[in-house]
Amino acid sequence: MLATDCGFQFLAQGAWQGRMVSMMSAIAAVALFACGAARGQSLNLTPETHRTALEGGSSPDIAFHDGDAVVTYEPPWEYTGSHDKLLLKPRITGADASIEARPKASVPDFSKDSITSLKKELAASLPKDAVKVEWAADEPNVLLMNRHETYRVTFSFTLSAQRFTETVIVCNFEKEQLRFVLTCKETDFKKLYDSFRRSLYTFQGLA
Repeated sequence: MLATDCGFQFLAQGAWQGRMVSMMSAIAAVALFACGAARGQSLNLTPETHRTALEGGSSPDIAFHDGDAVVTYEPPWEYTGSHDKLLLKPRITGADASIEARPKASVPDFSKDSITSLKKELAASLPKDAVKVEWAADEPNVLLMNRHETYRVTFSFTLSAQRFTETVIVCNFEKEQLRFVLTCKETDFKKLYDSFRRSLYTFQGLA
């Protein structure tokens, strides 16, 4: 076989492999989109850098895609994200926050039964060594998000001889339910919650 034939064969093989990689990437992307669509979700919480135009300038924030629409948010701390969860990391040991997208219930409401189910789910997700779980008073409509009602549940627990507090704000949007979650040491909670709650007013663009 001539060297030129070998070279052509190598290039052809490389081109074919490149096409296969592109095809597999496209299939994976379609599958990911279809999975979200099957769950009734279209919001993708993978963050992109963004600037919102303001009078006399612009403000840095991050953007998510909701189909063809763009959703913006100004996170109070460092962040990373994937399709259905944005992770926020305060610069305080033992503190974490997140925004989680979930399929909206067929009958979305904040009835007694649905809130009881939510609390059972949250308690079951705690580390097995967590003890002394205590629930604070619930707070309906701690804020409105694009005219959608919210519901907040808060509880404290002891883990490794330290007291922690977790709060979850739930909002049912048109296509998905979002949960805004903050967990931190009890002594840090007020300061971090104030920052987290203020940031939620910047969550704009989701129907």
